[in-house]
Amino acid sequence: MAKKKPCEYCNEDHWDSESIGQNQVSVEIYPEANFIGVTAFLKNLSGETEEVMFNIPMNYCPNCGRKLMEE
Repeated sequence: MAKKKPCEYCNEDHWDSESIGQNQVSVEIYPEANFIGVTAFLKNLSGETEEVMFNIPMNYCPNCGRKLMEE
């Protein structure tokens, strides 16, 4: 089976950030590292900033479907 060529989406890293009031959410996409990172900075009830972070595995490009991780 022929390998798919990378599309613009899976050929480069991407990041975006959104702020609502004093809260912020950032999404970072790293196709070559095979993960999507999500980070949120949130104010708790006492006014302190807390960071919440998690990673989502990304084995296939969500745009073109190309397999990113070779076995």
